Amino acid sequence: MLCFGAASAVAQNPRAVIKAVYKGDSLSTIAPKYFKAKTSNPDGDPSMKLMDAVYLNAADSSIKAYYIYCSNRAAIESNNEIAKMLKSLQLRLPDVFYSIETASASEVLRIDREPVYDEYIAVASDNAHSSLDVLERARENCAYDAVMSAISIEECDRFLKKYPDALQEHSSAVSELRTDLLFDEASRSTDEKLISSFIESYPKYARVDELKAYLADLNYSKVAGSTDIELLRQFVTAYPMHKGSAAIMERLSELEYKVLDIKNIDAVERFLATYPQSSHSASLRQYAEFERMIYRCNLQEVFQYIGIHGYDASYPRIVKAVAKKHGALILTPDIGYTDCVRFVDSRGRVGFWDMNGTVAVQPKYEIWGADKAAFSYDNAFSGEFVKGRNVALVKNNGRVGLVNSQGSVVVPARSLGGFIGENVTLLLEEVDSLKGRQYVCERYSLAGGSLGKGVYNVPSARHRRRAEFNDGVHPVPYALWLNDKAAASLERKDYLRILTRDGISMGLKLKGSENGLYAYNDRCISTDKGLVNTSSWSVMGPDPYQAHGYLKEGRIPVKKDGRWGYLDADMNQVIAPTYRAASPFCGGSALVTDPDQDMLIDRDGMVIFSAPRIVRIMLGNAASAEWDHYAFYLYSDGEGRWGVVDSAADVLLEPLGVDVDARTGLGKVCFGADGHLECTVDGKVEKYETIKLLTGLHQ
Repeated sequence: MLCFGAASAVAQNPRAVIKAVYKGDSLSTIAPKYFKAKTSNPDGDPSMKLMDAVYLNAADSSIKAYYIYCSNRAAIESNNEIAKMLKSLQLRLPDVFYSIETASASEVLRIDREPVYDEYIAVASDNAHSSLDVLERARENCAYDAVMSAISIEECDRFLKKYPDALQEHSSAVSELRTDLLFDEASRSTDEKLISSFIESYPKYARVDELKAYLADLNYSKVAGSTDIELLRQFVTAYPMHKGSAAIMERLSELEYKVLDIKNIDAVERFLATYPQSSHSASLRQYAEFERMIYRCNLQEVFQYIGIHGYDASYPRIVKAVAKKHGALILTPDIGYTDCVRFVDSRGRVGFWDMNGTVAVQPKYEIWGADKAAFSYDNAFSGEFVKGRNVALVKNNGRVGLVNSQGSVVVPARSLGGFIGENVTLLLEEVDSLKGRQYVCERYSLAGGSLGKGVYNVPSARHRRRAEFNDGVHPVPYALWLNDKAAASLERKDYLRILTRDGISMGLKLKGSENGLYAYNDRCISTDKGLVNTSSWSVMGPDPYQAHGYLKEGRIPVKKDGRWGYLDADMNQVIAPTYRAASPFCGGSALVTDPDQDMLIDRDGMVIFSAPRIVRIMLGNAASAEWDHYAFYLYSDGEGRWGVVDSAADVLLEPLGVDVDARTGLGKVCFGADGHLECTVDGKVEKYETIKLLTGLHQ
């Protein structure tokens, strides 16, 4: 009997177990003996290790048996007691080892679950066996196959965490699968944080643009009907290329325009930079350019602006800006037709700027028409450098002479008045005549050469500013230019007949009206056949108006059924005829009268100022139409005081207790010969410098 332990009862246990295994006893018979030997013998004894290997091999744990045997093989093979035991059993160690090794190899081939590999690898690791690497690689392959079959984010995460050193092809494939699964999850979700997280984590993913578009659509659905400015801003900032961004930008521009402080030029500039294509941008851009021009007040820019935009509601601000910066008031009625711009300085003296804003003629002349020697024709442009003429009439000590644009005197100031056409006519003295109003005149060329002296009838017909009487159309009474294509002349038998420039009769007669006007604008006149377009000489329709003014600042005053309203340049009604009286527009506004009050209205008919009584105050003589592009008005406060307001509805002089003219019932307020405002209080004249009034220095 072999002895492997200290006591004979114990020493038989390993031998009994090994013998039972190799006899082929059932595990149910072997197991009690095995566990009894395990608890009654030292675990580190070589015979016990051999017993473990033999028993585990029989119990289908060949790999564990193999690792135990391999790790203890040297001790087993060198143990004499074991050798004797095996000999008595007619066993050889190589055979035992071979059987265990063969069984373990077969078992490895059958492993298809990662936990089994974990178990075997744990044993191999504990026994420091050389097969550890092979098993670990086999386990990785098994785990990889499981992940690719499961198609689960959790399984991918587990694999990548458990196998940080996995084969590159495995880790790449699992990472790609995980990214694809995350993309699918995000693309089905409405969780914006989840979607954004994927986009931030995988910016180079092949389909990330699809997810960005999906996220943009989700956000668009939230803001599609919103009026929250901040929310809309966030959307267009985050998704500038989204198909709905244009509509959002347009809505945002409308919302921001409603709260835009139009007086804050910086805010306007920011609006234009943000919304360059807004429906409001064109008008705001024009406004911003105007504000910048007002701030700089460069005269060359100012003149260019007026030439383009005319005398609209913005013009009064230009007048005030020029007055404040340059200490002078613009007098020229229409810059578009002149080579120099007439102005009056703070001393009440008139000079001329060229179109660059440089003084061409020093301010040393009087305001034209400032005295009481008025003529019956419109001489507003006699005192201007009409384009291409290089001469203008100026007044000094009450007499009229001629200067050129270099400031040189062409004809000394010694006449009563004059007018300029293709040549210059100066009126020397009025003569009595049964033929009408006549003057002894001298005529000069534009260069100042004398053309002789004679007696002439002075034209007294009403005509448009800049209409010219010259050698082409003789200054006979009632001669009248309508436009460049037609002239009207008086015929004794058929009243007024319309002729083309070459004298061919059109067979039309001008229709009379309450105020004697025939032309509504450059294209439309009133005839016995109705309204006629003078460009095509076609009848536009009947003339329904009893009286009218001429087109000015885009509006024509018309009277219909006893009431006044306004048409635009295309003869469309823009302000209904509801007023008892109406004047032409001047500086963006017009004076109209209702039974209870007088009002200033804008081009849309909105009331911008009202008072019980408003009357225009003329700078200079009324017949000369000074400043017909900008107006001053005397107004009553209803309590016996009178003030001054301008065509922008800005109060220049608060109501004062001035004397009242007994004949007119109006306060005694007027412009003096020097162009300054004069108020009579208790019989004493008080003077207010016009430039100071405009710049607010009198307030």
